Amino acid sequence: MRIQVEVWSGREEWERHWDEWEALRSADPHATCFQSPAWLVPWARHLARGEPFALALRDPLDGGRLHALIPLERRSMGRVRFAGSGVSDYQGSLELPGRGGATAELLQAWLLADGSWVRCLDGPQAPAELSARAPETLGWRRIAREYCPYLALPESEEALAASLPRGLRKNLRSARNRLRLEGFRVECVAQETLQEFYSALFALHGARWRSKGLPGVFGSARVRRFHEDAGVALLASGELQLLALRDAAGVIRAAHLGYLFGGRCAFYASGFDPALRALSPGGVLILSAMEAAIRDGCRGFDFLRGGEAYKYRWGAVNRTNVRLLWGRGFLGKGLATVAAWETVALREAARQLGRQTPTS
Repeated sequence: MRIQVEVWSGREEWERHWDEWEALRSADPHATCFQSPAWLVPWARHLARGEPFALALRDPLDGGRLHALIPLERRSMGRVRFAGSGVSDYQGSLELPGRGGATAELLQAWLLADGSWVRCLDGPQAPAELSARAPETLGWRRIAREYCPYLALPESEEALAASLPRGLRKNLRSARNRLRLEGFRVECVAQETLQEFYSALFALHGARWRSKGLPGVFGSARVRRFHEDAGVALLASGELQLLALRDAAGVIRAAHLGYLFGGRCAFYASGFDPALRALSPGGVLILSAMEAAIRDGCRGFDFLRGGEAYKYRWGAVNRTNVRLLWGRGFLGKGLATVAAWETVALREAARQLGRQTPTS
């Protein structure tokens, strides 16, 4: 089959292809918000450490339609990483349904024609569905990376309540009743409250983790600007799930950040006033997020990266991200280089400690 390989260089070119990129992402059943232009264009604007580019595959026999896309970042020493590192729980390619093998076709064609300078391809956070697209002929190394606990959602809010462990169900019912009696209410973000909700999330999350000697995921001003930037587009597309728990005086005392995509709801981060700990504000917001997701037709709740104990109290089961590594000559010095890069990656992961606020 004849194919056309394009290289989209830089954020400005990513923005020019926004519409067809989003059309491909919407068609891919395994895609998440973390592969969307709404997420990765702001990432390139605020957080990229190298040169963003993307490989695009078109089929001339299909009118030049986009069949596959791999957003990437060029680092030093011939190293290429999947785009979104540092803030994305899932990284990988996009493919049209029924076009299996397009990612492999695209990568191999590019490496043969223009990628002789590449020494290593690195996919730090690839879920099973996306890691399976890595071309076996290239000899990828797959390294078990992180657990991503996942909970299947029933079809109704009533069924959800009945499915929860008895102790958790009783605690959340009591907490909700007490919060209502004290005048608290759960709100969903709207365009006019977007900045207020983000400011409250950043402050509440940061205060909790600074008390533990950690900055939390929003400790950097660049990361905060990234989330605010991405949130505008994701709210417009209906993929942003930002909830707040507001008290009787109108003050936000807890906040929950999540995303909706592909029939799933994902929990990204939260924060709450420690004075409310006895009322389980984090758990109440998680339950509210699950109920809203069910109303939106979602059938899964993804707790994303990290094996924190509270996630399993909901009945979540593990899925595993893998790290994909490909290099020219994984022997001798090449293997030592990969080991050094792995050490750097682990340090980067350590800096992300405190991303999700405990709910108890």
